[in-house]
Amino acid sequence: MNTGIKIENIEKSFGTNPVLKGINLEVPSGQLVSILGSSGCGKTTLLRIVAGLERATSGHVYFDEELQDLITVEKRAIAMVFQKALLFPSMTIGENVAFSLRASKNPPKDIDKRVEEMLELVKLPGFASRRPGELSGGQEQRVSLARALMRNPKVLLLDEPLSALDANLRVEMRNFIREIHDSFEMTTLFVTHDQEEAMAISDKIAFMESGVLEQYDVPESFVSTPESRKVAKFFGCRNVFPGTIVGDTFEHPFGRTISETDCTWFTQLTCNTNQNHFNAHLANSNPVSNGKIIVNSGLTVAMILGISVIDMSQNAVANLGWTDIKLTHPVYVGDTLYAESICTGVRESSSKPDMGIISMFTRGLNQDGVEIVTWNRSVMIPKRSSGIGQNYFPTPISGPIESRLN
Repeated sequence: MNTGIKIENIEKSFGTNPVLKGINLEVPSGQLVSILGSSGCGKTTLLRIVAGLERATSGHVYFDEELQDLITVEKRAIAMVFQKALLFPSMTIGENVAFSLRASKNPPKDIDKRVEEMLELVKLPGFASRRPGELSGGQEQRVSLARALMRNPKVLLLDEPLSALDANLRVEMRNFIREIHDSFEMTTLFVTHDQEEAMAISDKIAFMESGVLEQYDVPESFVSTPESRKVAKFFGCRNVFPGTIVGDTFEHPFGRTISETDCTWFTQLTCNTNQNHFNAHLANSNPVSNGKIIVNSGLTVAMILGISVIDMSQNAVANLGWTDIKLTHPVYVGDTLYAESICTGVRESSSKPDMGIISMFTRGLNQDGVEIVTWNRSVMIPKRSSGIGQNYFPTPISGPIESRLN
Protein backbone atom coordinates (compact mmCIF):
# COMPACT_ATOMS: atom_id res chain seq x y z
CA MET A 1 0.00 0.00 0.00
CA ASN A 2 1.43 3.41 -0.97
CA THR A 3 1.71 6.37 1.35
CA GLY A 4 0.61 10.00 1.16
CA ILE A 5 2.89 12.82 2.32
CA LYS A 6 1.82 15.89 4.27
CA ILE A 7 4.26 18.77 4.75
CA GLU A 8 2.89 21.18 7.34
CA ASN A 9 4.22 24.73 7.73
CA ILE A 10 7.87 23.76 7.32
CA GLU A 11 10.41 26.47 8.14
CA LYS A 12 14.17 26.04 7.86
CA SER A 13 16.98 28.48 8.54
CA PHE A 14 20.73 28.07 8.40
CA GLY A 15 21.97 30.56 10.97
CA THR A 16 20.15 33.79 10.21
CA ASN A 17 19.42 32.78 6.61
CA PRO A 18 15.85 31.46 6.08
CA VAL A 19 15.73 28.93 3.24
CA LEU A 20 12.19 27.54 3.67
CA LYS A 21 9.31 29.83 4.59
CA GLY A 22 6.12 28.16 5.73
CA ILE A 23 5.88 25.31 3.19
CA ASN A 24 2.52 23.51 3.15
CA LEU A 25 2.14 20.63 0.71
CA GLU A 26 -0.01 17.50 0.51
CA VAL A 27 0.94 14.71 -1.89
CA PRO A 28 -1.79 12.09 -2.39
CA SER A 29 -0.64 8.50 -2.16
CA GLY A 30 0.57 7.04 -5.42
CA GLN A 31 1.27 10.36 -7.15
CA LEU A 32 4.51 11.60 -8.67
CA VAL A 33 5.05 15.24 -7.69
CA SER A 34 7.94 17.34 -8.96
CA ILE A 35 9.45 20.01 -6.73
CA LEU A 36 10.59 22.50 -9.33
CA GLY A 37 12.64 25.67 -9.06
CA SER A 38 15.94 27.33 -9.82
CA SER A 39 19.13 26.58 -7.88
CA GLY A 40 19.01 27.83 -4.29
CA CYS A 41 15.21 27.95 -4.01
CA GLY A 42 15.17 25.38 -1.17
CA LYS A 43 13.84 22.33 -3.01
CA THR A 44 16.68 19.96 -2.03
CA THR A 45 16.53 21.13 1.59
CA LEU A 46 12.81 20.34 1.63
CA LEU A 47 13.46 16.86 0.20
CA ARG A 48 16.14 16.19 2.82
CA ILE A 49 13.70 17.18 5.58
CA VAL A 50 11.15 14.71 4.19
CA ALA A 51 13.88 12.05 4.13
CA GLY A 52 14.96 12.79 7.70
CA LEU A 53 18.45 13.94 6.66
CA GLU A 54 17.73 17.49 7.88
CA ARG A 55 15.73 18.74 10.86
CA ALA A 56 13.21 21.50 10.17
CA THR A 57 13.45 24.65 12.28
CA SER A 58 9.68 24.33 12.74
CA GLY A 59 6.78 22.46 11.16
CA HIS A 60 5.99 18.79 10.66
CA VAL A 61 6.16 15.95 8.11
CA TYR A 62 3.57 13.16 8.04
CA PHE A 63 3.43 9.92 6.07
CA ASP A 64 -0.29 9.25 5.92
CA GLU A 65 -1.28 10.32 9.45
CA GLU A 66 1.97 9.25 11.14
CA LEU A 67 4.25 12.06 12.37
CA GLN A 68 7.81 11.55 11.06
CA ASP A 69 9.69 14.25 12.97
CA LEU A 70 11.26 11.89 15.54
CA ILE A 71 11.66 8.88 13.23
CA THR A 72 15.25 8.38 12.10
CA VAL A 73 16.06 8.19 8.41
CA GLU A 74 16.80 4.45 8.42
CA LYS A 75 13.39 3.70 9.95
CA ARG A 76 11.39 5.80 7.50
CA ALA A 77 9.70 3.91 4.68
CA ILE A 78 11.69 5.80 2.06
CA ALA A 79 14.40 5.35 -0.53
CA MET A 80 16.44 8.19 -1.99
CA VAL A 81 18.35 8.62 -5.24
CA PHE A 82 20.86 11.46 -5.46
CA GLN A 83 22.27 13.56 -8.27
CA LYS A 84 25.30 11.27 -8.41
CA ALA A 85 24.85 7.51 -8.36
CA LEU A 86 27.27 7.09 -5.40
CA LEU A 87 28.11 3.48 -6.22
CA PHE A 88 30.90 1.71 -4.36
CA PRO A 89 33.68 1.24 -6.94
CA SER A 90 35.18 -1.76 -5.10
CA MET A 91 31.90 -3.70 -5.25
CA THR A 92 30.20 -5.42 -8.14
CA ILE A 93 26.90 -4.09 -9.44
CA GLY A 94 25.09 -6.93 -7.67
CA GLU A 95 26.81 -6.11 -4.37
CA ASN A 96 25.92 -2.42 -4.77
CA VAL A 97 22.27 -3.22 -5.37
CA ALA A 98 22.17 -5.64 -2.42
CA PHE A 99 23.92 -3.24 -0.05
CA SER A 100 20.76 -2.01 1.73
CA LEU A 101 19.79 -5.62 2.59
CA ARG A 102 23.20 -6.74 3.81
CA ALA A 103 22.28 -6.32 7.46
CA SER A 104 18.92 -8.06 7.02
CA LYS A 105 18.21 -11.62 8.02
CA ASN A 106 17.12 -12.58 4.52
CA PRO A 107 18.87 -15.69 3.13
CA PRO A 108 21.63 -14.87 0.62
CA LYS A 109 19.78 -16.79 -2.11
CA ASP A 110 16.70 -14.63 -1.63
CA ILE A 111 18.82 -11.47 -1.78
CA ASP A 112 20.53 -12.66 -4.98
CA LYS A 113 17.15 -13.40 -6.53
CA ARG A 114 15.89 -9.96 -5.53
CA VAL A 115 18.99 -8.33 -7.07
CA GLU A 116 18.36 -10.11 -10.38
CA GLU A 117 14.71 -8.99 -10.31
CA MET A 118 15.70 -5.37 -9.71
CA LEU A 119 18.35 -5.38 -12.44
CA GLU A 120 15.82 -6.90 -14.80
CA LEU A 121 13.34 -4.17 -13.83
CA VAL A 122 15.84 -1.38 -14.60
CA LYS A 123 16.74 -3.08 -17.89
CA LEU A 124 20.24 -4.21 -16.85
CA PRO A 125 19.91 -8.02 -16.86
CA GLY A 126 23.22 -9.87 -16.49
CA PHE A 127 25.05 -6.83 -15.06
CA ALA A 128 25.41 -8.22 -11.51
CA SER A 129 29.08 -9.20 -11.93
CA ARG A 130 30.21 -5.97 -13.57
CA ARG A 131 31.93 -3.03 -11.85
CA PRO A 132 30.72 0.58 -11.73
CA GLY A 133 33.67 1.72 -13.86
CA GLU A 134 32.29 -0.31 -16.78
CA LEU A 135 28.96 1.57 -16.86
CA SER A 136 27.72 4.72 -18.57
CA GLY A 137 26.20 7.57 -16.56
CA GLY A 138 22.68 6.45 -17.39
CA GLN A 139 23.44 2.86 -16.39
CA GLU A 140 24.92 4.02 -13.09
CA GLN A 141 21.69 5.89 -12.27
CA ARG A 142 19.67 2.79 -13.14
CA VAL A 143 21.76 0.80 -10.68
CA SER A 144 21.25 3.51 -8.05
CA LEU A 145 17.51 3.29 -8.64
CA ALA A 146 17.57 -0.52 -8.39
CA ARG A 147 19.42 -0.24 -5.07
CA ALA A 148 16.77 2.17 -3.77
CA LEU A 149 13.94 -0.12 -4.84
CA MET A 150 15.40 -3.15 -3.03
CA ARG A 151 13.75 -1.94 0.20
CA ASN A 152 10.26 -1.84 -1.32
CA PRO A 153 9.90 1.79 -0.26
CA LYS A 154 6.52 3.44 0.17
CA VAL A 155 8.04 6.81 -0.70
CA LEU A 156 10.71 7.39 -3.36
CA LEU A 157 12.72 10.63 -3.18
CA LEU A 158 14.71 11.70 -6.24
CA ASP A 159 17.15 14.63 -5.96
CA GLU A 160 18.08 15.90 -9.44
CA PRO A 161 18.90 12.33 -10.58
CA LEU A 162 19.19 13.31 -14.26
CA SER A 163 21.12 16.57 -14.08
CA ALA A 164 24.52 14.98 -14.85
CA LEU A 165 23.26 13.17 -17.96
CA ASP A 166 23.31 14.38 -21.56
CA ALA A 167 20.07 15.66 -23.14
CA ASN A 168 19.08 12.52 -25.05
CA LEU A 169 19.73 10.25 -22.10
CA ARG A 170 17.74 12.55 -19.82
CA VAL A 171 14.63 12.14 -21.97
CA GLU A 172 15.03 8.36 -21.90
CA MET A 173 15.63 8.26 -18.14
CA ARG A 174 12.75 10.55 -17.18
CA ASN A 175 10.32 8.31 -19.06
CA PHE A 176 11.92 5.31 -17.38
CA ILE A 177 11.43 6.88 -13.93
CA ARG A 178 7.75 7.37 -14.68
CA GLU A 179 7.47 3.71 -15.71
CA ILE A 180 9.13 2.57 -12.48
CA HIS A 181 6.87 4.81 -10.41
CA ASP A 182 3.76 3.37 -12.04
CA SER A 183 5.02 -0.21 -11.67
CA PHE A 184 5.65 0.13 -7.92
CA GLU A 185 2.64 2.38 -7.26
CA MET A 186 4.80 4.45 -4.92
CA THR A 187 4.49 8.05 -3.85
CA THR A 188 7.36 9.91 -5.48
CA LEU A 189 8.92 13.34 -4.93
CA PHE A 190 11.15 14.35 -7.83
CA VAL A 191 13.38 17.42 -7.38
CA THR A 192 14.44 19.18 -10.58
CA HIS A 193 15.30 22.58 -12.02
CA ASP A 194 14.19 21.48 -15.50
CA GLN A 195 10.63 22.51 -16.29
CA GLU A 196 10.47 20.18 -19.30
CA GLU A 197 11.22 17.18 -17.06
CA ALA A 198 8.61 18.25 -14.53
CA MET A 199 5.95 18.87 -17.18
CA ALA A 200 6.61 15.50 -18.85
CA ILE A 201 6.35 13.08 -15.94
CA SER A 202 4.49 14.76 -13.05
CA ASP A 203 0.96 14.33 -11.75
CA LYS A 204 1.45 17.69 -10.04
CA ILE A 205 4.21 20.30 -9.78
CA ALA A 206 5.20 22.26 -6.67
CA PHE A 207 7.02 25.36 -7.91
CA MET A 208 9.33 27.08 -5.40
CA GLU A 209 11.05 30.46 -5.47
CA SER A 210 13.31 31.82 -2.71
CA GLY A 211 12.04 29.34 -0.12
CA VAL A 212 8.36 29.98 -0.88
CA LEU A 213 5.89 27.57 -2.50
CA GLU A 214 4.53 29.80 -5.27
CA GLN A 215 2.11 27.34 -6.94
CA TYR A 216 1.06 23.71 -6.57
CA ASP A 217 -1.09 22.35 -9.37
CA VAL A 218 -1.32 20.07 -12.39
CA PRO A 219 1.38 20.74 -15.04
CA GLU A 220 -0.83 22.43 -17.64
CA SER A 221 -2.00 25.10 -15.17
CA PHE A 222 1.49 26.59 -15.00
CA VAL A 223 1.20 27.68 -18.61
CA SER A 224 -2.54 28.37 -18.84
CA THR A 225 -3.11 30.01 -15.43
CA PRO A 226 0.14 30.91 -13.63
CA GLU A 227 -0.66 32.32 -10.19
CA SER A 228 2.10 34.92 -10.07
CA ARG A 229 4.51 36.83 -12.28
CA LYS A 230 7.36 34.69 -10.90
CA VAL A 231 5.66 31.51 -12.11
CA ALA A 232 4.83 33.03 -15.50
CA LYS A 233 8.43 34.21 -15.98
CA PHE A 234 9.93 30.81 -15.08
CA PHE A 235 7.65 29.01 -17.52
CA GLY A 236 8.36 31.47 -20.32
CA CYS A 237 4.91 33.05 -20.56
CA ARG A 238 5.37 36.15 -22.73
CA ASN A 239 1.90 37.65 -22.70
CA VAL A 240 2.03 38.94 -19.13
CA PHE A 241 -0.07 42.00 -18.39
CA PRO A 242 -0.34 43.89 -15.10
CA GLY A 243 -3.46 43.03 -13.14
CA THR A 244 -4.90 42.47 -9.71
CA ILE A 245 -6.23 39.30 -8.11
CA VAL A 246 -8.02 38.77 -4.83
CA GLY A 247 -5.55 38.67 -1.96
CA ASP A 248 -2.88 40.77 -3.67
CA THR A 249 -1.37 43.26 -1.22
CA PHE A 250 0.29 46.57 -2.07
CA GLU A 251 2.60 48.72 -0.01
CA HIS A 252 2.17 51.88 -2.04
CA PRO A 253 5.57 53.36 -2.88
CA PHE A 254 5.22 57.00 -1.79
CA GLY A 255 5.19 58.64 1.62
CA ARG A 256 4.12 62.28 2.15
CA THR A 257 4.96 64.60 5.04
CA ILE A 258 2.14 67.00 5.91
CA SER A 259 3.29 70.59 6.37
CA GLU A 260 1.50 73.45 8.12
CA THR A 261 1.02 75.10 4.72
CA ASP A 262 -0.68 71.93 3.38
CA CYS A 263 -3.09 71.88 6.30
CA THR A 264 -3.90 75.61 6.19
CA TRP A 265 -4.37 75.67 2.42
CA PHE A 266 -6.67 72.60 2.35
CA THR A 267 -8.73 73.86 5.29
CA GLN A 268 -9.31 77.27 3.73
CA LEU A 269 -9.96 75.76 0.28
CA THR A 270 -12.76 73.63 1.75
CA CYS A 271 -14.22 76.57 3.76
CA ASN A 272 -13.54 74.79 7.04
CA THR A 273 -13.48 77.36 9.88
CA ASN A 274 -12.25 75.07 12.68
CA GLN A 275 -9.14 76.87 13.93
CA ASN A 276 -7.56 73.71 15.37
CA HIS A 277 -6.34 73.14 11.79
CA PHE A 278 -4.56 76.48 11.28
CA ASN A 279 -4.33 78.51 14.53
CA ALA A 280 -1.27 77.31 16.46
CA HIS A 281 -2.06 79.56 19.45
CA LEU A 282 -5.56 78.10 19.81
CA ALA A 283 -4.36 74.55 19.19
CA ASN A 284 -1.83 74.97 22.00
CA SER A 285 -4.72 75.02 24.48
CA ASN A 286 -6.39 71.87 23.07
CA PRO A 287 -5.87 69.02 25.61
CA VAL A 288 -6.88 66.37 23.04
CA SER A 289 -4.09 67.29 20.62
CA ASN A 290 -1.51 68.02 23.33
CA GLY A 291 -1.09 71.50 21.92
CA LYS A 292 -0.34 70.39 18.34
CA ILE A 293 -2.15 71.43 15.15
CA ILE A 294 -4.46 68.62 14.01
CA VAL A 295 -4.41 67.93 10.28
CA ASN A 296 -7.80 68.38 8.63
CA SER A 297 -9.27 64.85 8.38
CA GLY A 298 -10.39 65.59 4.83
CA LEU A 299 -6.75 66.13 3.89
CA THR A 300 -5.77 62.89 5.61
CA VAL A 301 -8.34 60.93 3.62
CA ALA A 302 -7.45 62.67 0.35
CA MET A 303 -3.74 62.06 0.88
CA ILE A 304 -4.10 58.33 1.62
CA LEU A 305 -6.43 57.95 -1.35
CA GLY A 306 -3.95 59.71 -3.62
CA ILE A 307 -1.04 57.57 -2.43
CA SER A 308 -3.04 54.40 -3.20
CA VAL A 309 -4.06 55.38 -6.74
CA ILE A 310 -0.84 54.23 -8.43
CA ASP A 311 -1.54 50.58 -7.57
CA MET A 312 -5.31 50.38 -7.11
CA SER A 313 -7.06 52.78 -9.49
CA GLN A 314 -4.55 54.28 -11.92
CA ASN A 315 -6.76 53.35 -14.90
CA ALA A 316 -10.15 53.55 -13.15
CA VAL A 317 -12.94 55.36 -14.96
CA ALA A 318 -15.31 55.64 -11.97
CA ASN A 319 -15.44 55.38 -8.18
CA LEU A 320 -18.40 53.13 -7.36
CA GLY A 321 -18.37 52.97 -3.60
CA TRP A 322 -16.47 54.24 -0.61
CA THR A 323 -17.66 52.89 2.72
CA ASP A 324 -16.69 52.24 6.33
CA ILE A 325 -14.29 55.19 6.57
CA LYS A 326 -12.80 55.15 10.06
CA LEU A 327 -10.43 57.77 11.47
CA THR A 328 -8.55 55.68 14.00
CA HIS A 329 -5.82 58.08 15.15
CA PRO A 330 -5.21 61.83 14.82
CA VAL A 331 -2.70 63.20 12.32
CA TYR A 332 -0.55 66.17 13.25
CA VAL A 333 1.42 68.68 11.22
CA GLY A 334 4.83 67.12 10.56
CA ASP A 335 3.53 63.54 10.37
CA THR A 336 4.48 61.44 7.33
CA LEU A 337 1.68 59.35 5.82
CA TYR A 338 1.92 55.96 4.08
CA ALA A 339 -0.75 53.66 2.64
CA GLU A 340 -1.27 49.98 1.88
CA SER A 341 -4.15 48.07 0.28
CA ILE A 342 -5.39 44.54 -0.26
CA CYS A 343 -7.64 43.48 -3.14
CA THR A 344 -10.86 41.99 -1.73
CA GLY A 345 -12.82 41.35 -4.93
CA VAL A 346 -12.59 41.22 -8.73
CA ARG A 347 -15.62 40.74 -11.00
CA GLU A 348 -17.08 41.73 -14.33
CA SER A 349 -19.51 44.62 -14.51
CA SER A 350 -23.06 43.37 -15.02
CA SER A 351 -24.08 46.51 -16.93
CA LYS A 352 -20.91 47.29 -18.90
CA PRO A 353 -19.36 44.18 -20.50
CA ASP A 354 -16.10 45.94 -21.35
CA MET A 355 -15.54 46.89 -17.70
CA GLY A 356 -14.44 45.14 -14.53
CA ILE A 357 -14.94 46.06 -10.87
CA ILE A 358 -12.17 45.88 -8.28
CA SER A 359 -12.84 46.13 -4.54
CA MET A 360 -10.18 46.88 -1.96
CA PHE A 361 -9.48 47.57 1.69
CA THR A 362 -7.05 50.45 2.28
CA ARG A 363 -5.44 51.78 5.41
CA GLY A 364 -3.16 54.73 6.17
CA LEU A 365 -0.22 54.63 8.57
CA ASN A 366 1.93 57.34 10.10
CA GLN A 367 5.71 57.25 10.33
CA ASP A 368 5.51 55.18 13.53
CA GLY A 369 3.34 52.50 11.89
CA VAL A 370 0.20 53.64 13.74
CA GLU A 371 -3.00 53.09 11.76
CA ILE A 372 -4.68 56.46 11.13
CA VAL A 373 -7.54 55.71 8.71
CA THR A 374 -9.23 52.73 7.01
CA TRP A 375 -11.93 52.21 4.39
CA ASN A 376 -13.42 49.92 1.76
CA ARG A 377 -13.58 51.14 -1.84
CA SER A 378 -14.64 49.81 -5.24
CA VAL A 379 -13.76 51.19 -8.67
CA MET A 380 -14.61 50.46 -12.30
CA ILE A 381 -11.65 49.48 -14.48
CA PRO A 382 -11.75 49.07 -18.29
CA LYS A 383 -10.77 45.65 -19.60
CA ARG A 384 -7.65 45.53 -21.75
CA SER A 385 -9.80 44.42 -24.69
CA SER A 386 -11.78 47.69 -24.50
CA GLY A 387 -8.80 49.77 -25.62
CA ILE A 388 -9.76 52.50 -23.13
CA GLY A 389 -6.79 54.33 -21.63
CA GLN A 390 -4.32 52.75 -24.03
CA ASN A 391 -2.11 54.10 -26.81
CA TYR A 392 -2.65 57.72 -25.78
CA PHE A 393 1.02 58.68 -25.62
CA PRO A 394 1.83 60.98 -28.59
CA THR A 395 4.24 59.86 -31.29
CA PRO A 396 7.23 62.25 -31.15
CA ILE A 397 7.63 64.19 -34.39
CA SER A 398 11.42 64.18 -33.92
CA GLY A 399 11.51 60.36 -33.77
CA PRO A 400 12.17 57.86 -30.95
CA ILE A 401 14.12 59.03 -27.92
CA GLU A 402 17.06 56.75 -28.78
CA SER A 403 17.66 58.85 -31.91
CA ARG A 404 18.27 61.92 -29.73
CA LEU A 405 21.43 60.30 -28.34
CA ASN A 406 23.18 60.34 -31.73
